[in-house]
Amino acid sequence: MRSKEVLNVVADSFNLVKHYSLDDVKNGRIKAYKKFRKHIELTKTEYGEIRIRVWDKDSLLSARLANAIVSRTREVSDKMFTGFYEQSISRMMKELSVKSEMLKTVTDSLQKRELDNESAIIRNRMSEYRVTQLNPPPSLFILERAEPSPIPDKPRILLNIAVSFILSSFCSLLWLALIYARKWS
Repeated sequence: MRSKEVLNVVADSFNLVKHYSLDDVKNGRIKAYKKFRKHIELTKTEYGEIRIRVWDKDSLLSARLANAIVSRTREVSDKMFTGFYEQSISRMMKELSVKSEMLKTVTDSLQKRELDNESAIIRNRMSEYRVTQLNPPPSLFILERAEPSPIPDKPRILLNIAVSFILSSFCSLLWLALIYARKWS
């Protein structure tokens, strides 16, 4: 999901270079890709689910981007899956042709039977692979499609740091006050 192939295709399909106003900037496309990657968070839950969060000024666009990432990931995964089976079927066809050539030269009936059995196993496996290739299992199960957030939810790091500093300072002063109060009493 975090692959460049997936993210760059999604970024290009939504024309993020223009959206981020980087069309006149040198290396604007690369900067748009980097900015897009910074606005994405992928986390794996305790149940093995993958949660995608995309932040943008436009909440509708961020939902569409998240859905596009999932869709593109599914396409890439399916392409890899079918490619694997294509290669496997091709290898088995070569192996089958080698076996059939060997069958022509073998005169021993026991060896012919063995080669026939091996060829039958390869043909069965090839037919299974063809069926699997035509009906690939889903690579991703989508539990929920992304929907636009009604309120912005991107964490504000500086605000969180400032609030943490103020609270820790207040707690430290309160702790010091308690220590001095015990000494004087």
